[in-house]
Amino acid sequence: MRWWVLSILLLPSVLYADELEGLRRFYGRLRSLALEAVSPDGVEVSLKVARGNRFRAVWNGHLVVSDGDTVWSYIPARRQVLISSASAALGSGLEQVITTMLEQAPLTVVRRSADTLYVRCPLSEFAFAEALLMVRPRNWQLLGIELRGEAGTQRWHIRSFQPNPPVTARDFRFQPPAGTEVIDLRR
Repeated sequence: MRWWVLSILLLPSVLYADELEGLRRFYGRLRSLALEAVSPDGVEVSLKVARGNRFRAVWNGHLVVSDGDTVWSYIPARRQVLISSASAALGSGLEQVITTMLEQAPLTVVRRSADTLYVRCPLSEFAFAEALLMVRPRNWQLLGIELRGEAGTQRWHIRSFQPNPPVTARDFRFQPPAGTEVIDLRR
């Protein structure tokens, strides 16, 4: 009886082994990724991510930029920027998922429905404990992300997805505009 229970628990990993390998291969070759996403309540996010924990996220008048060492969180309406170290900063969630995927997270295929794979991505040390990714296996396009954690769940529909867009170091740097209050949290 125990063998039967164990085989049912392991069945998804056996059934989806080839698809998981294809997914890992695809994301393992990526150096950068750009996407636009929208939440059910209409929040729109534009995100560009590159290996090395570098990202640029724009949403609701906010800009968060990381060069891998430093994170700048800029709110133009307040004319204020918070500067923190990348290792201490918690982001909005989407950049966490994408940077984690690019850095070879231990992904697990949970199920398949029609032309969509549902993939679990653990997010240790972040605001969210895990993400459920909806991926189209024929081209590995990310279709949606569900972030899960103690504070609740965020859902995002991916409107555009661009693997390996051109990036420069300038994409991941930020210089506060003149007159901006700078609060450096690294000290």
